[in-house]
Amino acid sequence: MSALAQDGVEETLRKLGFGYRAKYIANTAKAIHTLDHGEEWLMGLRKLSYEEAHNALLTLQGVGPKVADCVVSWDVSGVFLIVLAHRVVRSTDLIQNSSV
Repeated sequence: MSALAQDGVEETLRKLGFGYRAKYIANTAKAIHTLDHGEEWLMGLRKLSYEEAHNALLTLQGVGPKVADCVVSWDVSGVFLIVLAHRVVRSTDLIQNSSV
């Protein structure tokens, strides 16, 4: 998460083809990273009710009702956390290994 919260990530993500989503990925990573125990907060959403987790996700810039629904629905089976972890690791690898 900390790699995605660094300055310049949005530009790097755009160059890597993330398009308009780059802004939201970078801002969301920064928002979670700056929270006290941000990654714990994110993982803690699994312990909340559907509605509570959904509403918590809506506080993040770029996360609307549809994305929040998908995230909470996927997390019921634990798939979301695997997908999130994979995307964070993959995005971090792309940024660290990028020559753009």
